[in-house]
Amino acid sequence: MLMKWSPYFEVLRNDGLWGDQRAANVWRPPVDVVEKDDAFWLEAEIPGVDPEDVEVYVQGRVLTVRAERKRASDDIREGYRRIERFHGSFQRSFTIPESVDADKVDASVTHGVLRIALPKTEASLPRRIRVRVGGLADKAKKLFSRPKSEKQQAA
Repeated sequence: MLMKWSPYFEVLRNDGLWGDQRAANVWRPPVDVVEKDDAFWLEAEIPGVDPEDVEVYVQGRVLTVRAERKRASDDIREGYRRIERFHGSFQRSFTIPESVDADKVDASVTHGVLRIALPKTEASLPRRIRVRVGGLADKAKKLFSRPKSEKQQAA
């Protein structure tokens, strides 16, 4: 939807009137979810988070990720004019498909990226069916075929 430009909203959307958005800031790391043949993969950007401060839970069909990025120091550092890096806690929850084997979910953090593997159950994976000549399908054809009438047999 297009909106008419307004300098008032532009100030609020960007940096606020005085360049301070602390009241509106909520840390919500971006997340990508990818489906592969054998698993779903979730990746979240969480730079600066100690892996010990990351929690991943599966309860029923809900995957929950919690983490905390701690501030480098509890006091406001002298000379800072602007602090844009988020710190604090976040929590994200995702509904996972029934095809996920919740007992095999695995998570790791590398270079500030949280990767969660959500393997699919064996029953949900595609299974190739071998095509044979003269198998059960031929037997079924004989069972379900109509007996030939006398005219068909004579022809």
